[in-house]
Amino acid sequence: MNLGHAQSDIGDAEDAVKNLTKALEVHVALHGEKHRIVAANLNYLGYAYQQMGKVEKGKEQLEMAVEILEQYSPSHPGNKHWW
Repeated sequence: MNLGHAQSDIGDAEDAVKNLTKALEVHVALHGEKHRIVAANLNYLGYAYQQMGKVEKGKEQLEMAVEILEQYSPSHPGNKHWW
């Protein structure tokens, strides 16, 4: 969890988007674009955009998260521990 997640959870969507975007950059640099942590970050980012009324932007982020998660099957080693 990062500050952006917490801000999104309490409805502080503008600051959440700012901090989630920064966190996304860090997660991509550390793990690559197709990692489940990146997908989780995109999920929260999509939710924050939807809170701001930017439904299409939020949907785009959520679809990117789903695309990443589709690569993981139930037997994939990365699925044993989501976080």
